[in-house]
Amino acid sequence: MLQLHNSTPFAASMALFPDEKAIDTLYLMVRATFNIGPQWTLADEQQPLLEADEYWGEPGESSIKYASDYHLGKLSSDIVMLGDAYVPDGKEVRQLDVSLSIGEIHKNIRLFGDREWQDGRISAAQPFTTMPLIYEKAFGGAHLIDGVVATAEERNPVGRGFAGGCQVEEMDGEALPNLENPGGLITRFDQQPVPACFAAVASHWSSRAQYAGTYDERWQTSRAPYLPEDFDKRFFNTAHPDLVYPGFLKGGEAVSITHMHPAGAINFELPYIKLNAEVSMANEIKRPAFNLETLIIEPNQLRLGMVWRAAVTCDKQALKISDVGISLSK
Repeated sequence: MLQLHNSTPFAASMALFPDEKAIDTLYLMVRATFNIGPQWTLADEQQPLLEADEYWGEPGESSIKYASDYHLGKLSSDIVMLGDAYVPDGKEVRQLDVSLSIGEIHKNIRLFGDREWQDGRISAAQPFTTMPLIYEKAFGGAHLIDGVVATAEERNPVGRGFAGGCQVEEMDGEALPNLENPGGLITRFDQQPVPACFAAVASHWSSRAQYAGTYDERWQTSRAPYLPEDFDKRFFNTAHPDLVYPGFLKGGEAVSITHMHPAGAINFELPYIKLNAEVSMANEIKRPAFNLETLIIEPNQLRLGMVWRAAVTCDKQALKISDVGISLSK
């Protein structure tokens, strides 16, 4: 049985499956876990690569906590931040801004305490000291009639504040989002702002589903079980659209985070890691390049995850792979 020789201190795995063009491809994946601090250090426990999406609650009915690492590769880096916001000194507030900056990416979200619609007006926000940054607290949701979904906010069907076909009087007592975009705050019950979050997007939500391709009768008869010809690899980017990096992160980029840890602001630089791969196939050595595809920041735990991927097209030579090795550059 083919073995992966991993000489790095990180978690690593490999998988063989057809790419988007239906060509057999060997994928090499590495996930590194670091402690965030003035000088980053390697975490004692290295988080494993995930074979399937992990949800906060019931799959399909809640938002994603961690997205799967097993796929065909991304065209650019994803940035995902998880955890609760913290008010400085633990003092109660009614609103708070949380920010994340990495290299060319800058994103702010305004947090409000619980609010509801009252006669077409927004109630006063309730005070809070912490707030989970999950899509369930962002704009979205579904409009139910007799317990059946009539319409849904396809960008975030698990959120709150979506009016659907409701009239203003029907919205009395309905919760508003806790997370909003500072440049487009909700003022009317029928607004449909872009959901604001730092977390991962589920595959069936519209910002990703639009890239999934067409699965019609033509695909069924001429292409299945492979991906349709109009499939777009942007489907594999799980980050909020604002947090899909323009290209791949390289390591060394400055990171700044506010109001995501009780001790205050967090500032550090991404670790710069150079990975090497060697794949022996049909008496030839392939050395595919790794791309840093996913950054998972968990400020509450001062934990950072980085996932890289490399790919080797095998076509009909998959059985001729004799050795696979992953190492760090010296």
